[in-house]
Amino acid sequence: MHAVTFNYCHISFNTVWTKNENRDLGNLLRNANEYQLPRVKIEVTRRMPIYTLLDEWNRLGDARFHRNRETFEITVKNILMGSNPSSLHTLSVMD
Repeated sequence: MHAVTFNYCHISFNTVWTKNENRDLGNLLRNANEYQLPRVKIEVTRRMPIYTLLDEWNRLGDARFHRNRETFEITVKNILMGSNPSSLHTLSVMD
């Protein structure tokens, strides 16, 4: 934020972060010298890999309870290749 405050950053960042004192709120604020960060929509976080990884893990069902990596990989490959059609609808990695 030092680069934004002292105008070291690129000019395109001038409108991304604004101070609370520059917003038209109509009230005096204790944190007028602090920056207002833009809010992120929940749809953006749902596309992040960490969110989709956990979502796909929960969709694996009983396949996620294997004790070693080798049997887990075999099971996931079988699901993706279609040898276990009943589990195919629960795994949507190909979306």
